[in-house]
Amino acid sequence: MRRFPSVLVLALLAGGAAAQTTMVFPPIFKDHAGNSSSSYLFRPSRTKNYRQVRFIEVNDLNLSKAATIKGMAFRWYSGLNYYYHLPFQVDLELTLSTAQTTGASVSSTFANNIGKDATVVISRKKVNFPPKLTYGTFPNPFIYNLFFDTGKTFTLAAGKSLCWEVKVHDNDLYAKGNPYMYLDGAYFSTYSTAYMDYGQGSSAGNPRYKFYCYIYDRLIPSTGHSVYGSCYYGPAFGKAFAVIGLDKTPGGGLPIGPLAKLYVHPGKIISVSGPYNLNYYGYTYVSSSNPFFRIPNQPAYLGTKLYGQFFAFDSGYKNLYGTNGRVVQLPLWASTSGKTLGMGFVYRSGTTAFTSPTGYRRFNSGMIVQFTL
Repeated sequence: MRRFPSVLVLALLAGGAAAQTTMVFPPIFKDHAGNSSSSYLFRPSRTKNYRQVRFIEVNDLNLSKAATIKGMAFRWYSGLNYYYHLPFQVDLELTLSTAQTTGASVSSTFANNIGKDATVVISRKKVNFPPKLTYGTFPNPFIYNLFFDTGKTFTLAAGKSLCWEVKVHDNDLYAKGNPYMYLDGAYFSTYSTAYMDYGQGSSAGNPRYKFYCYIYDRLIPSTGHSVYGSCYYGPAFGKAFAVIGLDKTPGGGLPIGPLAKLYVHPGKIISVSGPYNLNYYGYTYVSSSNPFFRIPNQPAYLGTKLYGQFFAFDSGYKNLYGTNGRVVQLPLWASTSGKTLGMGFVYRSGTTAFTSPTGYRRFNSGMIVQFTL
């Protein structure tokens, strides 16, 4: 038997792998987390009727040259990484076509969006999806794959928009004990922050809840980005401080005394603000009109990741408590007048999902998708 040199075998394998590429849409979210969650597609429900969904999304891919689409995938929304789920199964079918509309002109009538070249790339069948058993990343990987049927592809011409349609007939999310299913999405909004919590706060007197914080960003054209937030369940009537930096502490946090951990990298702290008065419930809110600090509205800062948390002393200044950490991603656009994401969708669920010719539509919004080419 003739043997091929190992170098040749590796070259052939590498050539095969290189022939398959991926593309994320909208492309600005390739390496950035989505700023919205989507639960339209896979709906956990005790009642089958509410698990039935017809969903069409139009993506303005506008490719420079024709490309053949061989698969699709979704990812989990990072803002809700603290949810987990077991493996699940969905009874679905998937159709692709050249859209007759664009992301900005999606029609509420399903048929008006679908092109004459509509191709069923996944005939109705039960598709298995993997579990989410770890906390997740920012952004998460595309693990919810829609592998096309053998031999099925769809070629989209250059400069065209893609229409993809999923019909979900049923799923076993509720039966498997999975009450939540939030896929990563995008939409245009002035409040366009993407975020993820990490680490854990200390107990500050409340037996049920840990000291917890929220850090946000709001883009205000005249003043720039306002970084603000709030904290909950801290020491009653204590004094709180907010710490913001450009990276997180490696290794799960740096202990600061027996009751607090620093989740912001100590060498990359850029802001410490306060003190803020906590009420009886250990709560305070710092508004976007009087934030921790502001960042100029300049392209150089688009997509910047900030890491923050709160610390608080009790009323007697005897103990220091710390919250969880939160990473906040600044908006990916510098304007609030109407960033065009090139996407829109229409959906209907329930008893009329497959019988009604129309659905509910959303512009400048949709699910973030990874296409295999």
